[in-house]
Amino acid sequence: MTRVLVVDDKVENLYYLTALLRPHGYEVETARDGAEALAKAREQPPDLVITDLLMPVMDGYTLLRHWKADPQLKSTPFIVYTATYTDPEDEELALRLGADAFILKPTEPDDFLRRVLEVRACAEPLQPRHPTRLGPVEPIESDEHARLRGYSELLIRKLEQKTLQLEESN
Repeated sequence: MTRVLVVDDKVENLYYLTALLRPHGYEVETARDGAEALAKAREQPPDLVITDLLMPVMDGYTLLRHWKADPQLKSTPFIVYTATYTDPEDEELALRLGADAFILKPTEPDDFLRRVLEVRACAEPLQPRHPTRLGPVEPIESDEHARLRGYSELLIRKLEQKTLQLEESN
């Protein structure tokens, strides 16, 4: 039985994915943040991880960085499943950090299960949905500062977008 670790801070999302995956033969383990996910995975490595990006304690991007740096976990397929980070640049960053798939919430259950099967079948990084707009994805720089700079820029952009939305609503 394929063991899946689902990581999300929202209980309803954990419940939804558990209810979706279990009838299809997946054993589901859950975690509420990246730190809890890493601890559980190091104790008993899963066959696949599905994570949200926006979470307290340790977010999904940081979890992905730690995951791919861990010799025991780095070959485990990693799926990002997000409703907040939805821009092509968000997807590009996730793929550059080593995610095998980037799925936007909400997704039709059949489409979600198909993507999970695809990732399990090939376990190789997928290209962004918008390759012509982004160009080819190059390997992430080995320099930790460059990775953090890209992540910081992404967070700043998201914060600016949310600030504009708040200003427009007032």
